[in-house]
Amino acid sequence: MNMFSCPDGLSVLRRKAFYAATTLTFFLSSIFAPTAFAANRYWAGSANGNDTRWESLKNWSATARGATGATVPGINDYAIFLGSGASVTLRSRWSGSGILLGAAWTGSILMGTGTIKVGRLGIAIGSGRLIGGFAGSGVEIRATGSGYTQTGGIVSLAGPFSHSGSFKVQSIGTQRSSFILTGALIFSGNANQFFTDGQGQTRTRADYRGGITLKNSGGSNTTNKVIVSGATLGLSGALTITTGTLDLTTNSVPLIDDNGNITIADAALAGLTTNSNVTHSGTLTVGYNAAFAPTAGTWTVIDDGDTTYTLNGPVSGKRFFSLTLNNTGGGTNDDVIFAGSGVNLSGNLTITLGNMDLATNAQALVVDDGSITIADAEQATFTSNSNVTHSGALTVNTAGGFTIRNGTWTVIDDSDTTYTINGGSKHFYNLTLNNTAGTSMDDLTISATNFNVSGSLTITSGKLSAMGVTTTIGSGVTIADSTAAIFSPDTVYVGGNWTKHLLGTFTPNGGTVHLNGAGTQTLTGSTTFYSLRAVTTTARTIQFPQSLTQTISNSLTLAGIANNKLTLNRTGGSTAWNILSSGSRDLAYLTVSNSNNLGVTISCGNNCTDGGGNTAWDFGSTTTTSSGGGGGGGGGGGGGGRRNTTTVTTPVLPVTPGTTKAATVKPKPAVKKDNLTPKQRMEARKAARVAAAAAREARKNARKAKWGL
Repeated sequence: MNMFSCPDGLSVLRRKAFYAATTLTFFLSSIFAPTAFAANRYWAGSANGNDTRWESLKNWSATARGATGATVPGINDYAIFLGSGASVTLRSRWSGSGILLGAAWTGSILMGTGTIKVGRLGIAIGSGRLIGGFAGSGVEIRATGSGYTQTGGIVSLAGPFSHSGSFKVQSIGTQRSSFILTGALIFSGNANQFFTDGQGQTRTRADYRGGITLKNSGGSNTTNKVIVSGATLGLSGALTITTGTLDLTTNSVPLIDDNGNITIADAALAGLTTNSNVTHSGTLTVGYNAAFAPTAGTWTVIDDGDTTYTLNGPVSGKRFFSLTLNNTGGGTNDDVIFAGSGVNLSGNLTITLGNMDLATNAQALVVDDGSITIADAEQATFTSNSNVTHSGALTVNTAGGFTIRNGTWTVIDDSDTTYTINGGSKHFYNLTLNNTAGTSMDDLTISATNFNVSGSLTITSGKLSAMGVTTTIGSGVTIADSTAAIFSPDTVYVGGNWTKHLLGTFTPNGGTVHLNGAGTQTLTGSTTFYSLRAVTTTARTIQFPQSLTQTISNSLTLAGIANNKLTLNRTGGSTAWNILSSGSRDLAYLTVSNSNNLGVTISCGNNCTDGGGNTAWDFGSTTTTSSGGGGGGGGGGGGGGRRNTTTVTTPVLPVTPGTTKAATVKPKPAVKKDNLTPKQRMEARKAARVAAAAAREARKNARKAKWGL
């Protein structure tokens, strides 16, 4: 009876099962058909009692179910296991052309301390078991074509599994396939290899506990690939790419590496490509010359402790698509520490749990056309002390952490975007807006209670809108010399210099600019403020540009204290600085020099000092001068001569926007003197003219306020 003939006496169902098994066996054996110089050797050991040794002559036959006593399979032979069978014990280092476990094989090959090395016919397993329980009991397949194919059965190996051909684990029909490897699965070909993983099948289990290693020596990045197919590639060990490219892109295969380090060597022919999701627990190390550039999908870090991601080489060449941190370690044991040459994303950055630590190794971050989201959780934090370049939306939720200790955060969007910052003291260090749209689609809108920049704010291109927000700038503000550079805040605190170039735009929106620096603050360019305020308890200076005008349309508040005055002066040169203040003024303890007031005379009589070079400033106290004759008066008073009385009245302050009445300052009691000299009369007339002009200005402002002008 040959291997495909059915024994007599079998039921119809058993006959159908037999034919199905033998048909699959024929299919497998036809794939790995031996060449003329290789002999087939069939296992016949089930007929020989308790002798299960692979090395025994009486356990082998030259034909299927033929006479025993043939030679043990040699280096050019094909070892075939068909039908039912008991255990086979392999204790030696066996080399052969290939091994076939047919779909009807029910026995087990127990490798013990033995090893298997096969040639170009590879290994095909349709049923049965292949068990290697020791670390040294490994398998090596030196086959560039056939490789390893498993469509059923159970394989459990402790040693490494190295092969140079294809590798396939999946189920066919009602068969179940299980492949468990605690050693490394090594791809060692010199041409493209195909890796078919059936983990997505309900009847297939593939567990690469010892990790996967690529040592493919193909001569280019197009001929050294390990091309993966299947629903998902999962492993619980390390992924090490020494040479070769793990290609998850061709068939869009997700990767799950649970508790295994991923290492891509510093070699031009080492790389990983993916366009699908990757879920990873462990460290990531990418060599300088390696290729690493996921083109789609999200890379999710799911560690339960601190881990390190090191990406070496040009930042433009090493990039994630989208990156999510979901590190579940508690307390401080949740850091994802980045090292190397910086971090680059072309998609979204999401921190659900864990700390994205860019500060420890001073790593720059580039997020190109992707949103950054920090979840509403205390364990979701972002720390940086280096440059960040971003295009996209930013959302920092209330409980999330956002700490930037140094560097410049640059916004480079080409459309409108929004930064939403919730919670307490969250701040940028330096912030630059350089939106490139060049049209009205270049707004950066700040949605927050407080918008904090501990360093400087620079607007090169784009509109920064912070309406309804208190903005605090620890250092200077610069609005570039461009019509596309616009700063539109509400209330602003500025601790450094204020620079608004000619073509730039500042829109005050009814807010107040507070110059609250600790030392000298310098204004450059002309600015129209709504309200301007500088109040200090320590002696300091505000410098204004010569020949240029600072306009304050509402309130002007400038004050020092006794022995610590606030000094106002020009930045240099020989020309005065200009001021035009048309609203209310609260001025005290000032030293003013080289100022040209373009409006109504500014009265600064509360402990102010005239430093010289000022125009239309009044630093003296208000006086009333009177003169008259002696003698009696009328109405019961006696008196003889004429009495002349001239009263100098404090000017009426301009009307405050939103009201219909001008605010007034109560005049001091008139001072009366008789017999005025000509000079005194001239000064009195001059004071009267100033008062009249102020009154006219107040009435004018009242009319404007009434009619909403």
